[in-house]
Amino acid sequence: FLNSTLPLVLTVTSLKYDFIPLKLAPSPIKTLALKGILSKTVLKPMLVDAHCHAHALQEAELKEYAGNMIIVSVSDDLGSSLKSLSLAEKFSNILPFIGIHPWSIGKVLRREIEEVMKLIEKRDEVRGIGEVGLDRKVRRTYQAQREVFEEFCKLASEYGLPMNVHAREAWREILELLRRFDIDSSVIHWYSGPLDFLEEIEASG
Repeated sequence: FLNSTLPLVLTVTSLKYDFIPLKLAPSPIKTLALKGILSKTVLKPMLVDAHCHAHALQEAELKEYAGNMIIVSVSDDLGSSLKSLSLAEKFSNILPFIGIHPWSIGKVLRREIEEVMKLIEKRDEVRGIGEVGLDRKVRRTYQAQREVFEEFCKLASEYGLPMNVHAREAWREILELLRRFDIDSSVIHWYSGPLDFLEEIEASG
């Protein structure tokens, strides 16, 4: 689902890869819907993988896409965040998004969460925050997920960074928080909610 009037871009899928055909994307999102972060990168029509766990792939596999695809590399924890940053140094088509996945909440130490937040504050090469968000299916840690997600929203707002958000069964809460923290750009991942709620997301501007 892609709409040129909407900075909150949805990838309505639970698959590993979310492909957006860049040459088909209407202006003003010709350089990816994540608000201009590719304006100096895209020189020709390319595909954009808007949500890829590149840290889990072999570099030989990533090389196959170096000349024909922009990859938004989302992260799950501190280790994968550092790996995303490292991959971005090797591959100019990889955009590193770092964060703590909601499934990692309760498994990682608070120290690791704080280290990822420090990377966002200190590393200029960070291009966005993700994969972060909420997952109501993981009820045991839901309150902790929300607390951590709000912290990442604050950082995204403060540093003007786009977000890559996991939203399983928590679409309304996600939208409310994105509105509250005045987040300009976001990919909403794992959306499988009602179609009429998409209209509300679009109306949010």
